[in-house]
Amino acid sequence: MCLLAALLMLLPAPAEVQLRTTPYRHFYHEKNIIRGNWYSTRAYCKKNHGDMITIRDEVENRQYYEVEGWIGLYRKNSTSEWKWSRRDEIAKFLLWEDGDPNDWENCAYKKTRENGWHSLNCYHWHPYICNDELLFLVKEEKTWEEALVHCRTLEAKDPSKPVSAYENYKYDLATLLTDDDHEFAREKAQSATTDELWTGLRYLAGYWLWVGGEDMNYKDIKGCLSEGFCGTLPIASNKTYEIRSCEERRNFFCYKKPETNLYFEASA
Repeated sequence: MCLLAALLMLLPAPAEVQLRTTPYRHFYHEKNIIRGNWYSTRAYCKKNHGDMITIRDEVENRQYYEVEGWIGLYRKNSTSEWKWSRRDEIAKFLLWEDGDPNDWENCAYKKTRENGWHSLNCYHWHPYICNDELLFLVKEEKTWEEALVHCRTLEAKDPSKPVSAYENYKYDLATLLTDDDHEFAREKAQSATTDELWTGLRYLAGYWLWVGGEDMNYKDIKGCLSEGFCGTLPIASNKTYEIRSCEERRNFFCYKKPETNLYFEASA
């Protein structure tokens, strides 16, 4: 473990990224992913990329002007409220094209170079747009080590290699660097089932480390501890961290370091 700690400290620190930034800047076409109906594509997005996109205002909508596909807007039937798939958030911003929505169509689709949206039959097959979250809450109660394994085995950087290969993982236990990172994480933690959540903070070989390799930002953190202590984010206080036994079971945050953050998925 001393060697691991030394190696972590020698690694160059990753670039600092604001977790609250909406990840919608990058697009790519995935040639081998088929089109799907709204339900199947939503399941794919949720499993692999966080969820479908949510559009909350005209500014965000303009970011998607050049793309086309299912978006995360749906309703159960013609008398139900429109909701966004992510956390079933009731849609306060709606921007339909003339003639939409139709009573018998309950899912929303955005066409290229159109500002407004269309309602469609949810079982029609179309391209789709996934919106990755950089930070997301996992409401499972795990030890710190189990949480680390959970995050790191979500998705491989290189699908041709096992996710267990050296640094072949897109996700890690979360690093919280800025005041806004902590505030944003608390906002996302409101539905957690534990009062504190594991982060990527770990005491190892006499040093506090972020497992993602970022520079340590807590200057007053207690040292000279025995092994087996990890860091949490408390939900109900203004403290930036707490020190807990790594064997406790808690919800946790996984973090995806951004490479390409928004995906436009289409058939070949």
